[in-house]
Amino acid sequence: MKIVDLQVIPFWVSRKLYRNGEILPETKVVQTVTKITTDEGAEGYYFGGEGPLEQDGMSAEQRAFLEERIKPLVLGQDPFDREKFWHWMWPANANMPENLLSVLDMALWDLQARAFGVPVHKLLGGCREKVKAYASTQHSMGTPEVYAQHALECKRKGYKAYKIHPYYYWNPVTGKPDLGRPSPIDQQIATCRLVREAVGDDMVLMYDPYGTYRTYEEALKV
Repeated sequence: MKIVDLQVIPFWVSRKLYRNGEILPETKVVQTVTKITTDEGAEGYYFGGEGPLEQDGMSAEQRAFLEERIKPLVLGQDPFDREKFWHWMWPANANMPENLLSVLDMALWDLQARAFGVPVHKLLGGCREKVKAYASTQHSMGTPEVYAQHALECKRKGYKAYKIHPYYYWNPVTGKPDLGRPSPIDQQIATCRLVREAVGDDMVLMYDPYGTYRTYEEALKV
């Protein structure tokens, strides 16, 4: 089996963006699907890829990079040789954006799973038939009280666990962006305390601060 084509297919979707504590008006954004095809008809797909959030489609420059720089390297190759492609491209990481290597890698995982007729998690050795769900927030969702109320609503809906994404370059006191202060430590601690008080001790809480603390001491304090 050999790779015969790699395409990036852009299309428009409607989306309401969430930014700095508020939902913005609905807009049209470009989303992308990457498709890899083989000479035996097997296909693999990946949705998104602009960055760490799959909800974002790739830019025109990123699409061109995949089709003009990465595609020629993999045409004619065995689609199951994913690690070989990483060894080829990772040393050139300064010129090969990591997120685009991930797009290629995950589309190839999807291709192999489809070719074998199994889910990707089976290829990875997974044996579970189901996993527990948990509720999760956006970052900079509002005041600590807003987080606490949201957590309580999620608990009432049956969630047993809740992940807090706190403030990210945003001041919960003024309700405005704050580019000079990545993480308002005191408000983040207040958020955690209020959420715990709201949901009680029988709900699992998780915390993802986006790695924005400036010092070890700040992280330790939280």
